[in-house]
Amino acid sequence: MARLLTPPSFYGTKYGLCTYHMYDNDYVRTASSLTAERVKEDPAFKNTRAWAAMMVQASGLAAAVYAMLPDYRKKHPLYRKLTGHAMRLLKQGRQEGEIIVELMLFINPLVKKTTKEKAGRRSKRQNKNSFPPARLFVFQTNGQYQLPPLTFKLAAASLFLPGLWMATG
Repeated sequence: MARLLTPPSFYGTKYGLCTYHMYDNDYVRTASSLTAERVKEDPAFKNTRAWAAMMVQASGLAAAVYAMLPDYRKKHPLYRKLTGHAMRLLKQGRQEGEIIVELMLFINPLVKKTTKEKAGRRSKRQNKNSFPPARLFVFQTNGQYQLPPLTFKLAAASLFLPGLWMATG
């Protein structure tokens, strides 16, 4: 890559050269032989396409859980953490339902312990406001996460989005 002293007549790729502007300077380099068509079709990029498909699935699961959050808790870094956590769980071979439950437990608000609570006493303020929303949906038995003993029916095509499950029992 070479720095240009005068602005180029064009920015982009032309005649096998790529010119661009970065950090208040203009640069030129040879154009890359890598194209979107090659990445999508070449067998050499099979693993890249597989990882991208897994990321699409992880992102969709994270988006479903993120949509359940109240507006004051929605922050983009949290969405990225949820996506990364979902990706790790997919790599472990977990099913979509298990991943949703894990993500719901992951977003469960962490309650900071005061010195009084460490001694075994709880403050009145915490007792009023300490309800973990994810635990309202699941419980753990022998290391397995399960839904409460209700029967559910699907009210729409999407899985685990708010308002789509209706308790019938």
